[in-house]
Amino acid sequence: MAPAPHDAGTAVGAALYGWHYQLGQERLPVPTDAAWGPHPGAPPTTAVPPGYRALTDLGPGLAPTVAVLLAERHIVGWVQGRLEFGPRALGHRSILAHPGHVATRDRLNAIKKRATYRPFAPAVLAEHATEWFMSAGDPFMNRVARVRRCRADRIAAVAHHDGTARVQSVAPDHQGLHELLEQFHERTGLPLLLNTSFNRKGTPILRTAEQAVAAAADLGLDALAVGDTLLLADRVPDLRATALRTR
Repeated sequence: MAPAPHDAGTAVGAALYGWHYQLGQERLPVPTDAAWGPHPGAPPTTAVPPGYRALTDLGPGLAPTVAVLLAERHIVGWVQGRLEFGPRALGHRSILAHPGHVATRDRLNAIKKRATYRPFAPAVLAEHATEWFMSAGDPFMNRVARVRRCRADRIAAVAHHDGTARVQSVAPDHQGLHELLEQFHERTGLPLLLNTSFNRKGTPILRTAEQAVAAAADLGLDALAVGDTLLLADRVPDLRATALRTR
C-alpha cells in the first residue's frame, strides 16, 4: 500500500521495482507510517501569538493533556516528528478533533472553509479498527470502509452520509499518533479521532513549527502541540492537572 497514490508515489514505486526486480535485493518491509520528511523544529515560544500562552517541556504529560482537550471537544493542531510523504496528514501535521460530535465537525468545517458535504476521516488504533468498521482500512488513509451500523451514532463526525469512512489504521509503531489515541481511548471509550490536514484553505500541508504557530492563530484553533510544547488559547483552561489525575 503506497502512501502517495499519485506521481510522487510512482517515482517511489519505480525505485522499489529497480531495487527488488533489477538488483535482486530483498523486498523492503511494508511501511506503516510515512514520516520521511523534515522535522518541524522548535516552536518560537518567545513569539507566542496574541490570545495564546505556551506550556513548555510537557514531556510525557503532553499526550494525556491533549487527550483531555480532545475529550472536552477542543480542536487541536498536532505537529509531531517528520513531515508525512504524500497528500494525507497521517498524525504528524494534523488537526485533530473528537469524532463523535456533529457540532465539532461543523465548527471544523467553518475553520477550514470546507464544503459541508466533504467527509472527515478517522484515525483509529489498528487493533480496534474492525470493531468500528467493516474492514481494517490502511495506514495511509487510502481506502474506504463501511462504518458498523451499531457504532455509527457514536462517531457521527467521521461517518459519511452513505455510512462509509476513509479509515487510517494506526499501528503500534506509529510515532506520531498511537500514544495519543490510546490516551483518548482510555478517557472516552473511542479508539479513534477525527484527523484532517493542518493547512489553510488552498495551501499545502504545513512543514515547520513557525508555520504551525501562524496557522493555528489564523485558524483560531484551541491548542497546538509541537514537540513537547503546547500553545493553549487563553479561552481554554489548563487541563494538565486533570490529565495527570485521570491517567
